[in-house]
Amino acid sequence: MKKAEQLAKKAITKAMNTEMKGWPPVCIGIIYQPARPKKSQKS
Repeated sequence: MKKAEQLAKKAITKAMNTEMKGWPPVCIGIIYQPARPKKSQKS
């Protein structure tokens, strides 16, 4: 893979993870306040 392709893949992956797992979630509503996700216990 070329360097530019690797950088683009990394940037897209980071943006997707931020949108899917980030807190607070992106919401255009002023009144709606989503519940904070529960922390999972890792053993």
